[in-house]
Amino acid sequence: FREFKEAISKLPTIDLLNTRFDKLENSVDKLEYSVGAKLDKLEYSVGAKLDKLEYSIGAKLDKLENSVDKLENKLDSFKREVRTYVIILAALMF
Repeated sequence: FREFKEAISKLPTIDLLNTRFDKLENSVDKLEYSVGAKLDKLEYSVGAKLDKLEYSIGAKLDKLENSVDKLENKLDSFKREVRTYVIILAALMF
């Protein structure tokens, strides 16, 4: 009976268990807050990098579009020039 009484006395009390659960709950809350803060920071960082990349790609596309427009203008000018020479050659042949 004495051994049984000693074993029971070594078991944690409800108050002790509640204290341990409270500490554990606080630790989980702190960890959750920390992870949330890190995720928010990461989300902001990724968002900023994506915005920067989007701006950079947009600027490069605008530059490329301008180059294509210039090339089209040169091609149109060349076509007019060739047409003019063809007309002159045709007139000279007759």
